Amino acid sequence: MSQFKTLTTVEVRTLRKHYSTHCFGNTAYLTEVQDYIQSMAQQALTEYVSRRSGGGITNTTLWQDFYTYVSPTNPKVTGVAIREHIRAILEKEQHYQCCYCRRPLLNDAHAKPIEHVLPHSIFVQHTFDILNLSIACVDCNRRKTDNIWTLKAGKFMRTRHYPAASAFTDMYHPRIHRYDDHVTFFRVQSNTHCISIYTGLTAQGKNLCKNLLTHISKLELFVSANSELKHHMAMINEQDFRPGSDAEIAIKAFKRAFQDATDIILEHV
Repeated sequence: MSQFKTLTTVEVRTLRKHYSTHCFGNTAYLTEVQDYIQSMAQQALTEYVSRRSGGGITNTTLWQDFYTYVSPTNPKVTGVAIREHIRAILEKEQHYQCCYCRRPLLNDAHAKPIEHVLPHSIFVQHTFDILNLSIACVDCNRRKTDNIWTLKAGKFMRTRHYPAASAFTDMYHPRIHRYDDHVTFFRVQSNTHCISIYTGLTAQGKNLCKNLLTHISKLELFVSANSELKHHMAMINEQDFRPGSDAEIAIKAFKRAFQDATDIILEHV
């Protein structure tokens, strides 16, 4: 399949406008929320300019700071509330499925993290760009981390502007591409086992399968076949923690260790 649809410039502009006018549930506080998001986007851009000019990395906590924000004049305007509202909108648009593997998203915020398509640790200028945000399941989010599955990363880094939809020729982008144009899958589930089989239809889809979906399929089968492991992993994913807290650091360390261990096992599956 060589022909597929991407968002046009007009559609991207319309999308950004839609999110700007629907970024908070209570419209009485909309202007304040818009101003705050814009201020954080400006901080991200300032950090990008500093890095590009040789100033080095000076701020790595913009996304965490956004989460912990509480308006000094209105306690109802918080980073938590803003992110939850954005997550709810994106979830609905995705039909409550992971943006990458299309498995159902669990009804728990920590099991469905907001995904930065271009990692914000690297592409700091796009930290708060709605076009760069999607909702992934915890497995896909953990596997992807800061990986950049495109040969155009260097080109994307050289500009403050978000890449045009047509620029993503070797990388699947969940906000720009139509999933069914790039990946086909089927899922079989029994009382004790669950397996998903993915096939890439385009260069973007094949790239996603190679780097992510094949692993997710193996991991799903591995975990579902072990009921005790599945139970404990679900408990861990349901834990509530504040970004940057000791609890988050400890849980992330455990998840990294678990991923490294399972990667070794799944290499031989």
